[in-house]
Amino acid sequence: MTDAIDLSALPERLRELVELIGVDATLVLAQEWGGSCLPSLRQLPPDHPLMVRLGPEVVGKLADYFGSEWPYIPSGAAHLRRLRDREIRAVYDAGGISADGLARRYRLSNRQVWNILSQVDTPVPRRRRYEDPRQLKLTFES
Repeated sequence: MTDAIDLSALPERLRELVELIGVDATLVLAQEWGGSCLPSLRQLPPDHPLMVRLGPEVVGKLADYFGSEWPYIPSGAAHLRRLRDREIRAVYDAGGISADGLARRYRLSNRQVWNILSQVDTPVPRRRRYEDPRQLKLTFES
């Protein structure tokens, strides 16, 4: 799935991390530490989960970039969910797997798969304020 990621839709911090450490390491950070702050990266012990998962080279790059800051790592969950939904739609449209099969493959309920298939790539409507037709619209001229 890493080759289908639209980087422009990611949160700014994740785009920075992709440029710094690459897509795969950024995905690991977002999935495992997303929604939280990383500890100061300057002197992590070799058995720290960050060192084990990312390796000393990547952690070194992060330490140089963030210094003693405790950086917040966004999860990017909404973006990853949109990617998953598009992938589900593409597989279903290709005719390879039924909705039941997709539900098992992606660990979703059948109902959720059908919801995805009915809504994928449809722009999310922005919330509009209720407009009362009885009220006058005010326009200001400058």
